Amino acid sequence: LHLPVSTPVRYTFDYYRQYPALGFTFSPLVYHAAAGVVMLLTGPGVFGARLALALFTLLLAGSFYLCLRRGCRPLTALLATGVMLSVPVMLELENSVMLEIPMAAMVCLTLLAYFRLIDRGAWSGWTEVLVASLLCAAIVYTKQPGVFLLPALLLDLAWNHRHLLRDRRTWGLLALVVLWCVPLALFTLKFGRVNLEQSFGNAGNIYVADHKVADRWSLAGWTYYLGETASQVNMLLCGLAVIGAGLIAWSEERRRRLGVWVLYVLCWYLLFTLFDNKQPRFVSAVAP
Repeated sequence: LHLPVSTPVRYTFDYYRQYPALGFTFSPLVYHAAAGVVMLLTGPGVFGARLALALFTLLLAGSFYLCLRRGCRPLTALLATGVMLSVPVMLELENSVMLEIPMAAMVCLTLLAYFRLIDRGAWSGWTEVLVASLLCAAIVYTKQPGVFLLPALLLDLAWNHRHLLRDRRTWGLLALVVLWCVPLALFTLKFGRVNLEQSFGNAGNIYVADHKVADRWSLAGWTYYLGETASQVNMLLCGLAVIGAGLIAWSEERRRRLGVWVLYVLCWYLLFTLFDNKQPRFVSAVAP
């Protein structure tokens, strides 16, 4: 590597623009595939990588907007989408070639498909099951921690849409998602031991000392993302979100339509708090 003696700031920005070059151990397949297709048109380079990131940002904005349109007027959904994209951590990641934006895009796209299912109340057929399983797997193949959405969907089915659990196609979906994810799980167990250690082990600071902010089971560890979310998203918006979650839980009708958002936040908080490696950029997963 060339030493960044003359241009340390530029070196830092270029490093994060090329972060996926660290390889499949840190960056699974989906972003690489998208960037590869883009680079067939633009040629290999930072521009193609950033264009691929911009396309994921557009996918995130569009899918999030459509998710909100279930219960919001167009202008309200548009303003909320703009607020989400302008959260400081999101602005930073929209200009750094890392995997948080692609993961958020796949999460919102999967939520959009899930909303179509629960609004309809039944599967339209096995083709929809296959597409839904590929979307769920694509989250994990974009960035492994995105798996937090899957238990949130399962809990919402059990809490608010139990009739779908009596449909064999739902269990077929679960079997397919497991099947698609087995290769990545085996690859991670074989080649990603460091990733596992800095997440579920006790080596959160294996690369950067500041990534281990507190012991996993300490009060500081379990409140870390409360403080980070408040600082990134704004206290007022956080307060409104808490009130909204309470209103959703209070009303059975709202809970059936919107309860998955509450479970989304809870599952995100639990998983990322259990990680020994804690970073402000992980708040981006809950910005929507």
